[in-house]
Amino acid sequence: MPAAPMAAYMDFISYIKRSAIALVCLMAIPQLWAQTPEFLFYPIKGLAMEQQGFIGRTGDHLFLLNLESKAELGLYIHDMQTGEGINRKYPVPAAGLQFIQKPASVLFVSCSEEKETLIVHFLELDEKGGTILKKDLIVPALKTPVHMLVSSDKTQLLLYQLVKKSSDSVSIRGSLFNTVPKVVKQLAYSFRHDGELDMEPEVFLDNGGNTHVLVYDKPSNYRISADLTLNTIPAGEDQIVSETFNFNKVKLQSLRVFQNNECNCMQAEGLYLDGMDKTNKGLYSMIFPANRKNALAPRFIPFQPDMIRNFRRGFSATDELVQHSLQLQDIFYSDSGSFAVFRLSVGEPQKLLNPDMNSDPSVRNLQRSLAVSRAYEPPATVSRVASGAPNIRGAGTPSRTSSTIGVSSDRSNDFSPLLSSAYKKPPPLLSRASGRNAPKIIFVKLDKDRGANWYTGRSLDVFNSSADLYNRQFMAGALGQQVGMILYQADVTDEPLPVFVQVTEGKMMQEKFPVKNLLFSPIQQLGAGQFGSLYVNGETGESGVVMIVIRK
Repeated sequence: MPAAPMAAYMDFISYIKRSAIALVCLMAIPQLWAQTPEFLFYPIKGLAMEQQGFIGRTGDHLFLLNLESKAELGLYIHDMQTGEGINRKYPVPAAGLQFIQKPASVLFVSCSEEKETLIVHFLELDEKGGTILKKDLIVPALKTPVHMLVSSDKTQLLLYQLVKKSSDSVSIRGSLFNTVPKVVKQLAYSFRHDGELDMEPEVFLDNGGNTHVLVYDKPSNYRISADLTLNTIPAGEDQIVSETFNFNKVKLQSLRVFQNNECNCMQAEGLYLDGMDKTNKGLYSMIFPANRKNALAPRFIPFQPDMIRNFRRGFSATDELVQHSLQLQDIFYSDSGSFAVFRLSVGEPQKLLNPDMNSDPSVRNLQRSLAVSRAYEPPATVSRVASGAPNIRGAGTPSRTSSTIGVSSDRSNDFSPLLSSAYKKPPPLLSRASGRNAPKIIFVKLDKDRGANWYTGRSLDVFNSSADLYNRQFMAGALGQQVGMILYQADVTDEPLPVFVQVTEGKMMQEKFPVKNLLFSPIQQLGAGQFGSLYVNGETGESGVVMIVIRK
């Protein structure tokens, strides 16, 4: 081929390659921007943040709980289209209230005692607050504390209590319901549990209505190797089946149980320790046998040296101290693999020069400033609306004829807003994320084969904030291949600026909120790619609900 045609041909080939690369880049841009969050604010006039809790969204309506009275259920229902709302009251006790969010309705469950029986109140409402179902069921009385669980598919509901029978035995008593609602099974079974050596039992309800009670060693006891006993109460059988597994020279520091949707079985994950020296070793994941003929195949995922070195950046500490200081905050289950969230605080953060110090105890106790609020996890639990501190069990208020009893859900969330109009002045910055020993929040993604897929971390600014209001990270839970959270970072004036952070494939993307002086309540998942929280603007006093929408 002559030189001129050859040159023209090569230019054409080069043009085709450049065009192909440009096309790939253009195709990638929507993938990135499709994940950009949108913030939708719904102001609610007269919202008393200390007196209302956020329940969620049903259709085009937002449900808020009025916390003034526990004798009856009080709701504020806000129309997202018109911006108007209405207060409604219902003749069911609100103390220890539970709810199950459905696609087009919300089911409320509460309990009251009367003589030797327990009355379980069911109330299902449509999106406008109209009554779909109201039913009371009488079951054998349970003593407080009473706990409640819901299956992943939201078709089974368990109301139960654990009763210590002797130093090495505990019984589980309760009632299993479907959401018709109807009593399916009464539970009264005993299992082995040593109060001195074992952790509190972990109870799990699967989609088949089978109840599982898991008992494992306290990590601090004298044993070198941990025992894990799985006690299963089949829904259709009148028996309890127990099986014990031993882990050689390994101790379980924590245990979270999920419904694995692929194998329709249980999956447990958590942090494990070296059985000899009780130091952090890594994460574990195990799928329990679908039937008793299969063997348990636990997967232990040790922290790798390069992982610890990555976490150590910015700290004046050894690898050993960093690994020992890792604290598992939570694990969020996803079909693509779970997300483990850690906090890391080693030493005192480097303070700013001449900060506006005061006697706030949160300044002196900086190690506790990274309390991560658990996200609402719709597939795995019933939610609890509470006016007090989280995880308080049995906080009912008695009445004359009967007494309402507190009901706590495992993995319960505290929906009390923790907000106050008194915090109008932004707190001063105490230490920068770029400074030495700045605390970190760390994410580790487990893949479907239960290995470590990727990890990443982020240093945090710390503010001299009363009650640590600006030092919290509000987790939005797992959404496919990513997890989200709200946190505060210092802006150019060193004041706290809220940002929504998405973590995916080992990278973090963040979007600033359009308003700076905002405070939030714990985040709830409202639907696929939709999250919600109460908010208050400390500068203007405006309050309401903010929705975070991630469009794909």
